[in-house]
Amino acid sequence: MHNLTGVDLAVMIVGAMASFEAVLPIPTMAQHFESSMQAAERIFELTDTEPNIVNSVVPIRNVSGHTLEFKNVNFTYPGSKYPVLSEVSFELYPEKSIAVVGASGSGKTTLVNLIARFYDVQNGEIRLGGIPIYQIDIEVLRKQFAVVSQSGHIFAGTLRDNLLIANQKATDAELIDALKKANIFETFFSNHSGLDTWVGESGHQISGGERQRLEIARAILKDAPILIFDEPTSNLDSENEKLILDTIMEISKNKSLLLITHRLVAMNKFDEIIVMRNGQIAEQGNELDLINRKGYYYKMVNAQKQIIFE
Repeated sequence: MHNLTGVDLAVMIVGAMASFEAVLPIPTMAQHFESSMQAAERIFELTDTEPNIVNSVVPIRNVSGHTLEFKNVNFTYPGSKYPVLSEVSFELYPEKSIAVVGASGSGKTTLVNLIARFYDVQNGEIRLGGIPIYQIDIEVLRKQFAVVSQSGHIFAGTLRDNLLIANQKATDAELIDALKKANIFETFFSNHSGLDTWVGESGHQISGGERQRLEIARAILKDAPILIFDEPTSNLDSENEKLILDTIMEISKNKSLLLITHRLVAMNKFDEIIVMRNGQIAEQGNELDLINRKGYYYKMVNAQKQIIFE
């Protein structure tokens, strides 16, 4: 008869306990199995869907000019009877800044959707460098723009992980430089763990202003010739809004800038203001011209002042 030593007995006990660790999660797995399968079905449904927007037969893969032109653009979303844009025309030249303003539903964000070819126009034409964008390779086209929206997604991961989305080849030095230009370097390197800071699901570990600056840092890292900001300050207080706008104007030097907003802040810094109303361009010009006309923009400015001082 073999006698167990104290060490053997301890190993048997620990081994038995460890074996239970492998099976304990099984009841929890069974509880989540059905919801996981439903989620997988939705994902596979999306991945199996044929895209509506595809490259032309022989797409152009070399874009030399960066003038963005809208020529009599008309657009209606699929399934809708009502046009979102009607006869929209404007030009964004290199190193020029344009602010597109108007009430919600006036068609401002649709401009971004069309520029990035999430949809194609029904009538009219959008050109980049003189080339209709539907002729340009989609991947090449989207590399010409850096888009910052009010609802840009922050992934559960570190600050470094979220920055590298914009440029996988960027070094830590380049990431730090982008953070400095976006005026967010001190936040993460004095109060957090630098590039290893965990930002949380959807960026819940950082503030709204910090999330927006992180989006701006991404745009800097992408280094695209055209910067597009879609309501970047809509959820910020007035102090952070001014700081963000100052940062946007600073990083857009030597680049084209298209800012879409319903808030008429720092409009005097833009070369041109496009006023959208019911899917059409109601007015166009610099701020001084629009104020002197005392038209729709003038009324928008007075309405905003009234809301602020009430």
